[in-house]
Amino acid sequence: TSVLKRHLDAEARKAFIGLMWEIVYADGELHELEDNTVWRVAELIGVERQDRIEARRKAAAEAPGARGTSSDE
Repeated sequence: TSVLKRHLDAEARKAFIGLMWEIVYADGELHELEDNTVWRVAELIGVERQDRIEARRKAAAEAPGARGTSSDE
């Protein structure tokens, strides 16, 4: 994560987290471990809480039949 933080600007880090959420929702389900992993990576690379929430919601909305648990609400 330190390499990502050093080499990506804020927008690129947000986009990276968005891609991680897309991968999480690829099977249409959100699992607790996946949720925790993305949140932890986002914290470590300096993505703000609101940006993490927005990226997760966008990925969930675009995933067919997305369901599961979430740690942000």
